[in-house]
Amino acid sequence: TGIGIAPDDLSRIFDPFRQTELQGYQSEGTGLGLAISRQLVHMMGGVLHVSSREHVGSRFWFELDLPTTAVGKTRNFSDHRDVIGYEGPRRTLLLVDDQADNRSFLQDLLAPLGFNVLQATGGEEALAYVARVVPDLVLMDLVMPGLDGFGATAKIRELLGGDGPPIIGLSASVIGVGKAECLQAGMQDFLTKPIRVGELIDALANTLGLVWVRAAAAGPRPDEGASLTETAAVDAEFLDALRAAVRIGDVAGLLDLLAAYASVGASKSAFIAQLEDLAHNFQLDEIEQLIELKDEEMQA
Repeated sequence: TGIGIAPDDLSRIFDPFRQTELQGYQSEGTGLGLAISRQLVHMMGGVLHVSSREHVGSRFWFELDLPTTAVGKTRNFSDHRDVIGYEGPRRTLLLVDDQADNRSFLQDLLAPLGFNVLQATGGEEALAYVARVVPDLVLMDLVMPGLDGFGATAKIRELLGGDGPPIIGLSASVIGVGKAECLQAGMQDFLTKPIRVGELIDALANTLGLVWVRAAAAGPRPDEGASLTETAAVDAEFLDALRAAVRIGDVAGLLDLLAAYASVGASKSAFIAQLEDLAHNFQLDEIEQLIELKDEEMQA
């Protein structure tokens, strides 16, 4: 469908905010649709392809391996919404993922809890980090170009042996890999994408033996009609975490962040309530606008 894409543009159309420039045609939108689509397909273990003929049309497609799943017993995760830190010395985590949005989401989630967070864009960079400073734990994406998560894990074990850090594998469940394969490869646990905050909190506690520091018991709820300026303080790190979740379309993760912040703030502000209502209706554009308004208000 469509008007087709010039050959010179094919390598750039998946870049954020990039639009084609075809003479006589004015495109609309922000140039984010294809970037988001590619990210969503990648998170599910696939690749978004394109073929196009200028003035004729374009074809986009992807393939996914989707296993048949049985409804099993639901895992019960501990209440993570009031976690604000952990006891003991500061721990260093290494995030390994070729997707910047995934790293940003985890960075914005974990740094406020007191973790020292390092980032690597692939298996080779992860090995370079580990050779210099051994982190307390590695969060390892499994599907990456070049040296993937399994290959990087094998090389880390070869390099450090029993002194190596614990590794938690991360990937979309649709690629057909689960916890058993990760344990066999030398990892300590496996989490599916999109990451759920409660699962991650439990995995970190179990793997590192952490004791979480929790916020004080919740106080009275403020007036529902309170303005944004009357509500509990919202910091820049929290807004960045919200932006990261919105960028990758992770509504469940967004709701987890809002619930966690409401507990830490000892109340649910009008700002948080508005965002929750919008998230339940998948109104990501409106959420982004509200975040920017709040950011401007904070800087005023």
